This record gives sequence, C-alpha cells and structure tokens, in this order.
Amino acid sequence: FLNSPFGQDQIFSTQAGVTREGLNYNQIRKLRVPLPPLEEQHEIVRRVEALFKFADEVEKRAEEARKRVERITQSILARAFRGELTADFREAVRNWKNLGLEERRKYIFTLPKEEQEKALYEDEFPLEPAEHLLERIRAERAKREGKGTKTRGRRRQSRQLELMR
Repeated sequence: FLNSPFGQDQIFSTQAGVTREGLNYNQIRKLRVPLPPLEEQHEIVRRVEALFKFADEVEKRAEEARKRVERITQSILARAFRGELTADFREAVRNWKNLGLEERRKYIFTLPKEEQEKALYEDEFPLEPAEHLLERIRAERAKREGKGTKTRGRRRQSRQLELMR
C-alpha cells in the first residue's frame, strides 16, 4: 500500500518538517488504508486456510516418506549384513565355469580387477579389455604410418631428382 500511488499521495500530502520530513504517530493513524469488501476478505481467508491445510498434508506425507525410507534403509542394511543381498552374486562367482555367456557378462564387471582380467582372457570367455584393444590399434596405425611415410619420402626424392634433370 505504501508504495502505491494512492499511498504515496497520502504520505507526501501529510508529511511535515523543515529539515527532516516525516510522519508522526497521529499522521500515520490518519492514513486511509483501503480494504477489500468483507466478502472478498472472507474469500482470501478461506483460500489461505486451504493452502495451510494443503501444506500440512504435504508435510505429513513427507514425514511418512522419511520414516519409510528410514525403515527400508535399516532393512537393506540388515539384509546386507546377513549376506542376503549378494547371495546370487557369490553363487555365480563360485560357479563361474558353469555359467553361460550371458550370465558371465552380467557379473564380470562386478568382480575385482584382477579377477576380471583372468576371466576376460579365459578361452571360454574371449573378451579383451579396452586398454589392450587400443594398444593393438595404435601399434597397427604406427606400422601403417611408418610404411606410408617412407614411401612418400621416396616419391618426393624421385620427383626432385626428375625436376633437377
């Protein structure tokens, strides 16, 4: 209200003072503050109360969700300490040789690094780590580039000799 044109007009018309303009208590009490009609005020109150009720419901649901998460977390930790979460994995590792290719792929990257290397290079599971593949590709490129450079150099030399003649 105080920043509205109506409020500013009232303030500037009633403020007093020579060196320091301002409003005193009585002048502030005389300011006319426009209010919406009573029916509109009731509607505003009704809507605000509905929003507060909604906020309370959201807060209640959030608290219930937090409690559920806490219970689930405790349950997961208990199962983990009992070894129930990794039973399938441990069984698969024990029976590695008996697993099919798809089952091995499912578990290969959950193994420790040393065991991954060993499993990857077994005849039954012919996969190659990316580092090794990249090394082979680089070596092959280096061979090709080395051969190509020599050939190009010889051609340049022969062209230069032809031009000199």
